Amino acid sequence: MRPEGAFIPDAGAVRVDRDADTDESIYEGVRSEDDELPSSNNIRDAGDVAVSPLVGDYWMRADLHVRLKASQLGLTVSTTTDSTYYSLVTVRQKDGELELRDWQCTLRVSQACESGCRAISTTLRDAATSGKAFMAPRRSLNISRDGHWSVSPVAYAIGWKGDFTTAPAAAMPRSEGDGLVYDPDGAGKGVNFATNVETTSGFKSTCDLRVLQKVAVTYEGDLEGGALTTGTLADFGSDQVELGNSCSGAQAEMLTTAAPSVVTFVPAPLRIDNSKVPWPCPSLSEFEDALP
Repeated sequence: MRPEGAFIPDAGAVRVDRDADTDESIYEGVRSEDDELPSSNNIRDAGDVAVSPLVGDYWMRADLHVRLKASQLGLTVSTTTDSTYYSLVTVRQKDGELELRDWQCTLRVSQACESGCRAISTTLRDAATSGKAFMAPRRSLNISRDGHWSVSPVAYAIGWKGDFTTAPAAAMPRSEGDGLVYDPDGAGKGVNFATNVETTSGFKSTCDLRVLQKVAVTYEGDLEGGALTTGTLADFGSDQVELGNSCSGAQAEMLTTAAPSVVTFVPAPLRIDNSKVPWPCPSLSEFEDALP
């Protein structure tokens, strides 16, 4: 997800609360195809095939660091934006090959003003539902002889019913009237953000942004002690469609990356029940306690 946090807001439109779509209605007809884990995550003999020690459940943190700017009426606001995404990850072995699936659950955004503002912050309307992915993509997990690992490039959808595992060329909806778009949190269809800003002139306001997103990222790294622990993240074509914007500034422009984008894995403190769709997600605080 790429929240657009560098806006100069006006008074903003009045937000009308509504009931969120239920998981049952969003995922009607969707079924899990995952097999159960072996009784232990340790390597063991499964018939004639030894189960990889990488097979298991993980929690993942992805850190993206960028510099953004947006302009309005000659005033330019530049910020440093650090976005931290938390996901559930399973590694399974199918026919001797490894498959990694990651289900984005939530995110936290931290911002600092560089120019044009005194303070700025962007948050999900609801940390538990606003940023949850529709499906977990199925990615091949490839391990080289020297211990380098990488995953195949498969995107995932936020705020709309897209499954790039089965439809790699799926087009993003262009409006909230599209039947694929749903309301995850009762704040309007799509991904819902709230931005608070104080300009250098002292003006303070809150505005709302609703978007649809295609998150197209890959991960790679080196095994550490034979384990999946850290890596880097690269974008291969993420996209976003605005559905609503009460922020009067122009869409934010990414200037540069401020630091390397990295991913961190820890063994899941709780077993992931991937027989359920959607996968049950921990809270943001639980993720942050496990992945500080």
